[in-house]
Amino acid sequence: MMDTLYERLILLSTAQECMMDVADRMDQWDKSQLIVEKSTFETMNVSDKILNLSIEGNRLIEKIQERYLLTLASLNPDEEQKVNAFLEEVKGLFYKIFENASKANDVSHNLETQVAVQREIEEGIKQSFCYICENVDLAVACAELVMAEE
Repeated sequence: MMDTLYERLILLSTAQECMMDVADRMDQWDKSQLIVEKSTFETMNVSDKILNLSIEGNRLIEKIQERYLLTLASLNPDEEQKVNAFLEEVKGLFYKIFENASKANDVSHNLETQVAVQREIEEGIKQSFCYICENVDLAVACAELVMAEE
């Protein structure tokens, strides 16, 4: 009986050591999760800013076109056409920036959602881990108590 109990105590002690290793990995995971959360937040802010700047760039081009419409009319037709083409090209560029910023913005918001889900999963794992640790510790204490009594 004592030999079996001693073997079980060794197994439980080994389990405790493994749990300490898992605890260290959980701590590393938690730190990594925090970095990912911060990066996601920064990515959202940057993509929001790019989106807004591209919208503002398009508005500015439209204002330039409106404001200088009379000035453009005073140019010869060839020059007027070149300036209009240039402004349309810049406007198109801002629109492409807007489209890509919109996609990046969607991705960053989806990433934020998934990071939140990951955090919930991590918290659930931590709770289960703590429960297992407590039970392994209790089993070790019980085994040591029984061995001490015999």
